Amino acid sequence: MRTILAISIVVLLLGFSASAQSQPNDSCEAHSNDALPKYRIAQRHDLKEGLEIVVSLGPENVSQDHLVAIGCKLGRKFRAQPFLMVWFLDKHTIAKVWQFQTDSSSRETNLALRGSYTFDREKNSQSMTWFDQRPSDIYHKVKVDLGQAPAKP
Repeated sequence: MRTILAISIVVLLLGFSASAQSQPNDSCEAHSNDALPKYRIAQRHDLKEGLEIVVSLGPENVSQDHLVAIGCKLGRKFRAQPFLMVWFLDKHTIAKVWQFQTDSSSRETNLALRGSYTFDREKNSQSMTWFDQRPSDIYHKVKVDLGQAPAKP
């Protein structure tokens, strides 16, 4: 039930595109040799539908290039999964205990949430959504289409 609720909220929040800024298509291949900033996996949840990961990185490393590079690296690492959701937060203490469906009402948590990366094998797609302005706000986000889901191993 947690998974279905979380996915529904993700679609509602991150999939709402009427006010999202569209960026040109990007690709994981374009970022495969990028230097990655320091990041940590704060949580990992193996779910029936796939895998959910919460990642923390320093606020100075929040940029489209860095988030795409980290998301794509994790996409390649966990490409055997049918579905992958990666949440990016810029405070490790919040990332360690963060839950999307229960923590989104806290101002401090809203400021820490910086974006997400997902791939869906069923839809054969991958994308990233990130908040390019602070505070994190569903009306100031950038959605990046990354093309097809990573190939299965």
